[in-house]
Amino acid sequence: MKDNQNKIGILTLFEDNYNLGGILQACALCKVINNFGRNCEVLSYSDSYNPVYPSILKRLSQYGLSELLHKFFERINTKLCSKKFKNIINKRKNKILDFSNRYIPHTSRIDDATLMNNYLNYSVLISGSDQVWNPNCARKGFLQMFPSGQTIKVSYAASISRSSLSDYEKSIMIPAIQDFNCISVREKSAKDILVESGCKDVQVTLDPTLLLDSNEWSQYASDRLIKEKYILCYFFSDSRRYREILDSICKEKGLKLVYIPYAKQEYNRVDDKGLGHPIYDVGPKEFLSLFKYATYVFTDSFHGTAFSLIFQKEFWVLERSKDSKVSMNSRLRDLLSLLNISNRIIDDLKIVEDATKLDYETINQIIKNNQEHSLKYLSNAISHR
Repeated sequence: MKDNQNKIGILTLFEDNYNLGGILQACALCKVINNFGRNCEVLSYSDSYNPVYPSILKRLSQYGLSELLHKFFERINTKLCSKKFKNIINKRKNKILDFSNRYIPHTSRIDDATLMNNYLNYSVLISGSDQVWNPNCARKGFLQMFPSGQTIKVSYAASISRSSLSDYEKSIMIPAIQDFNCISVREKSAKDILVESGCKDVQVTLDPTLLLDSNEWSQYASDRLIKEKYILCYFFSDSRRYREILDSICKEKGLKLVYIPYAKQEYNRVDDKGLGHPIYDVGPKEFLSLFKYATYVFTDSFHGTAFSLIFQKEFWVLERSKDSKVSMNSRLRDLLSLLNISNRIIDDLKIVEDATKLDYETINQIIKNNQEHSLKYLSNAISHR
């Protein structure tokens, strides 16, 4: 890193992150800040030390027995999976790396020690967006656990990805967050947690992906992949049951059923089974194309929902397990509540047949209003003195 007091750095889930939505949100935030005429780059930050859960045993203590067993067998399956799966994931990772190198200004890899020695090279450091304040993802860098002073500490649309934090989690995270000069989070539920914990002037801002419109995202998208009209399924959880039901809807409407397997980049044996046409060769460009040209979208993903909104699709959200102690459904509920379309979260696909079309004129106006607020916050935050 070179000394440059006009430089802005982003600390987000970027290095070693092969989540498609995560990479695209980093791209969007960097682009928006550079569009302000500032010199911005993503820090390729990665460190294994989690200040909230420094040991595996502490981290596992959050989960129930059934969740622990599921995670255990998921990891075992990934390690023992076929060469075919590994080739699929390697191709996907290469596409993500190529996209990052072409479109996202970023540093070489750094860890906590490197960050501590170099953070003063930046006039502003921004934590966010994505799940940087999820206790399971917590890192010293994301919480900016370095001395206050010349470098302005900002969060932008940081996500806790929880509806609550334990007292123990708060005891580690809140003192660090209170040291930020400007705080914004992605979900109202996160704001409520922080305000109740004593944080001041917490703003709710849009995920960076929603700061760019469909035309801007289309510049990154690949050509159309599926000639026929199709329903797109993008699920992190088991989608077999949904695909079986959606297959009958596809036949009735003359649509093809398409899905992206291994959305978590981990082996999931259920993705090898069930109905539908799998699309394996998916990087950020193909991901955008699949959403852009879909007729309908079904998802349980936050960014699956975001890009459905960006490309103005008829879509439905199916919640992940409600029984999880660390459920991430709050972030989806908060986004849809903001847009007054909470009825798009369903647990019964029969509802789809009777659903009215989304009113995108109204939705787009709400997004526009929130874009203006988010951009104003971001502009003021990076100019903070």
